[in-house]
Amino acid sequence: MSRETAAARAPTAGLSGALAELAERPLRIAMFSPMPPAPTGVADYVAGLLDVLPARWQIDVFAEERLRAGRWVGRRQRVLPHEQWCRRERMRPYDLAVYHMGNSEAHHYVTPIVARKPGLLVLHDVVLHPSRAAHYLHTHDLDGYRAALRRGRPDVANDIGHLVVGGFGTPALYWNFPMCEDLVRTSLLTVVHGDLLARWLGAQLPEVRIASVVHWLPVPRPPDDLVAAWRVDLGADGERPLVGTFGHIGSGHCIAMILDVLADIAADHDFVFVAVGSAESELARLPAARRLGQRVRWTGRVSDLDFGALMRATDIAVNLRYPTARASSGAQQQLLQLGTPIVIHDLVHLRDIPAGAVQRVPTGTADGEEAALRAALIEWLSDPRARHRAASVAQQWAACTITREAMAASYVRAVGQALAVDDGP
Repeated sequence: MSRETAAARAPTAGLSGALAELAERPLRIAMFSPMPPAPTGVADYVAGLLDVLPARWQIDVFAEERLRAGRWVGRRQRVLPHEQWCRRERMRPYDLAVYHMGNSEAHHYVTPIVARKPGLLVLHDVVLHPSRAAHYLHTHDLDGYRAALRRGRPDVANDIGHLVVGGFGTPALYWNFPMCEDLVRTSLLTVVHGDLLARWLGAQLPEVRIASVVHWLPVPRPPDDLVAAWRVDLGADGERPLVGTFGHIGSGHCIAMILDVLADIAADHDFVFVAVGSAESELARLPAARRLGQRVRWTGRVSDLDFGALMRATDIAVNLRYPTARASSGAQQQLLQLGTPIVIHDLVHLRDIPAGAVQRVPTGTADGEEAALRAALIEWLSDPRARHRAASVAQQWAACTITREAMAASYVRAVGQALAVDDGP
């Protein structure tokens, strides 16, 4: 393939003006993120991101040594222990540092570096308080916790610090005070996934620069026989619908409520349910799971190929996330690209998804959530044509919005903003 043909097929080929020039500059970028096989979706996200960024950019990824993927080899990038960053920065400073932050312990090593070299901060979760508080308390660094609060929220830092250090930290407190503010204020630019979330964060911190980037992940393409084999194995052979949920099962995924609703409607509707990902063994002992018997299955962690096969095998996906860390779900983005009908929580930052593509569960009372989830599942289980219409709307919207090219262009634009490159009107 000639260089011209390769350039035409590059994700950034459609850029023009100053952004096209930026994509051709040999930038040196230090990127801080966990990498596969670290147990966080951000690791897979960054592995995919590296393949869509401009070929001229030299990117060194600095990961935590104990989670560093020595087996992971990028085409143009190096994955290095984060302890090497200081020496490399002194020898030849990088043009830009890019920090990927999420609500996982795999990101804690990044936090102290953000202030040392202000750069482009990518918030995969806007609410970081639960994991940051747990880290400070686990390491007995109470002074560090209070200092971070003072940098981010000096108006309430003393009150929150007093409660948490005294053992009165609660989920409600953590979810309502994101504890990302100190990192955002330090950075040249902060990006989140989606314009609605960017506006929300900008309203909280009007004095800082906020932008949005596109969250795209490649959709796995397993062979058809593997998809069919999973359906048979799970008992969804023939026309029997398969209902599924994907990814790490935490409290925000509301798995107990999902099982309760499914158990309530099981006598009148035929289906099987599968939880794909790192579901904890005790979940299978929930009373509703026992009532459902063989109609509910847990896969645990599966290979990427099997994960993709299970996504393609699913007729209805449930992707609830409340309380919300205001995150963008990688599994949800892939399901939308596949055209799988999804039931989601009605969250402000997800309202750009067309109404016809998803069913929304309002947050509020437990009874209200259960009633909305029950109605959504009954509609799609009873009327295959309704879910096929939703699938079509989702796939058409994703084909225009969640693309490799859109992600590449959004990141080039964000790097340009961080480096104060004027991309014109």
